[in-house]
Amino acid sequence: LLPFQKKPTLGFGTEVRSLDRNGGYVSFQERLTGNLGIGIGVINRGDFNVPAYDGDENSIGTARPQAFGSYVGVGLRTSRQNAFGVTLQWYTSNLDVGGGVGNVNFVGGVNLGWYRRFADSLSVGVVIRNLGFNERLSADFSQTVLGDDNGIGGFEGSNEDFFPKTVVVAGEWRKTLFHFPWIFAAEIMDYQLKSSLFTPNPAFHTQAMRVGVECGIAEGTQLRLGSDRGDLSFGFGYAFPWHRRRPVQFDYALLLERGWTTFNPYAVGLKILF
Repeated sequence: LLPFQKKPTLGFGTEVRSLDRNGGYVSFQERLTGNLGIGIGVINRGDFNVPAYDGDENSIGTARPQAFGSYVGVGLRTSRQNAFGVTLQWYTSNLDVGGGVGNVNFVGGVNLGWYRRFADSLSVGVVIRNLGFNERLSADFSQTVLGDDNGIGGFEGSNEDFFPKTVVVAGEWRKTLFHFPWIFAAEIMDYQLKSSLFTPNPAFHTQAMRVGVECGIAEGTQLRLGSDRGDLSFGFGYAFPWHRRRPVQFDYALLLERGWTTFNPYAVGLKILF
């Protein structure tokens, strides 16, 4: 969607969930030319107040493991309806136990995307995520384990793993119903749980689905309802003019997890159009 940007956009977001989980993001998007756009961003996920123990199950305090994913991408519009994009991504994570236990550093993942507008009200997109630079196109990484001077024993080593290749197919339909503008969206994901180039074996694939709907109830005000693998979300968005009538979009969401029994009321986002 980068080449369809009309104005430079700066985005912020943060969330605090139950079970001592946190997250956030910072992003910037801009259309460089009539058919070319660029985007950069950093995404954070983590936990806090996690009890930590050594190899003898003695407490060594609490840890705050954090993971960061960064990306830079470009999008090229090839016609009024078609656009293609590519993103380079890298990850880093730290279990915060000391000595580098469980640290992950991964550079070189690639995402490929295609976007198509079939009509003013219908659009679809396909994204392939977590492609690596090897003959299997597998996003492999090493998880470092160092046991020196951290109370869990004097050893070191590494564990090889990979990020699963992911295919995302999404669609969006816009329609005016009952005198209000509506947006209906759906997203289906397939994860390949094997590092080979491709396997048709269904035992190495798992799927997930997201759906959502948005209704513009007033000028600059939207109500939203969504489901992510059965977890519900309720939210709203409000756009208001800023300095020199630059719009600022504020978004809020209430997230319900674990069979709708876990409430997460602290998820907010802010988007500024320049």
